[in-house]
Amino acid sequence: LIEAYDARLIDPGECETDLLFALKIFARYGTEEGLDRVVTAAFSVALQDGYLWAVIFEQLGDSDPLIPSLIRRLSTPLPDGFVCIALLDWVNRLARDKVITSHPFNNRDGIDKLRGWLTSSDEDEFSYAHAAAAALPFISDPPRTELLALAMDHPDIGVQMEAAWASGHLGSESGIKFLARLCLNRDLAITARTYLDELNRLDAVPDAANDPDFIAMAEMCDWLAHPQEFGLPPDEIEIYDTRELFWPPTNDWRPLWLFKYRYHSTGDSGSETIGIGMTGSIVFSLMDEASPDLPPEDIYALHCCWELETNEDPRAPAERSIEAGRALIEAAQPDKIE
Repeated sequence: LIEAYDARLIDPGECETDLLFALKIFARYGTEEGLDRVVTAAFSVALQDGYLWAVIFEQLGDSDPLIPSLIRRLSTPLPDGFVCIALLDWVNRLARDKVITSHPFNNRDGIDKLRGWLTSSDEDEFSYAHAAAAALPFISDPPRTELLALAMDHPDIGVQMEAAWASGHLGSESGIKFLARLCLNRDLAITARTYLDELNRLDAVPDAANDPDFIAMAEMCDWLAHPQEFGLPPDEIEIYDTRELFWPPTNDWRPLWLFKYRYHSTGDSGSETIGIGMTGSIVFSLMDEASPDLPPEDIYALHCCWELETNEDPRAPAERSIEAGRALIEAAQPDKIE
């Protein structure tokens, strides 16, 4: 594979994907010869913007003895391009997990790069600023204080939240209070709670944010805002139905919620979108099937069938239908069990 890789370096632009996949395998095997090529590729203008770099770095197990050498070779100097962001994400995780004790961006070159990402007004680089903020607990003062201030003033709320986590990680109560306030925002509550949980500070979550209906709604908003769904929270959302059922997919009693959500304008047509989503078990919205025109019982029925299919449960009907789902739910309730 090394011979095939080297032969294709004559014209790397023509076979970039092949070369990046080879680098992934080299990293997975962790041989010195393979990692030599990973380092060289990281500084190659033709390869350093490849989309696979984040995957390449994560191929190395956390106990790989070659990690210190690889990080040292990639940090003096740091590479340019997307590989640098992938490297930052990787070493941030290693630092959080205490796999490494010193951060490779904790030097003049690294701090300059972090500052550049935190001050960039390019929205396409806001995710870079997010990664930069995640590095701040592992950067020394005095530059850390300046970078934290830049992160807290960033126009993207995600970067601000990461900076608040970093501040809390360093022992500051101001970061904890910032995240606690965001726990009351239905669109940001789940992320804010996750940060506080990582900091072992769930005690800071306001009582109002612990209301089950609010948490369920926040989970729905968080799911809808995922990039693979709508990419942003709904403009409107309300409880469509809530009840406690013995839920066949999980074989237990649990509260379930249906939420009606609305986006005022989506897609190229600019038309509004109205849908129904469910929380309480797997958070999901059957967008092409569950509509506000259906009664709650029918929507629960469709979700029951879908969840059984997702779990590869043998009870899943051959064809998803309201009738099949209603029958499964009805049979599962205690007064129907023989």
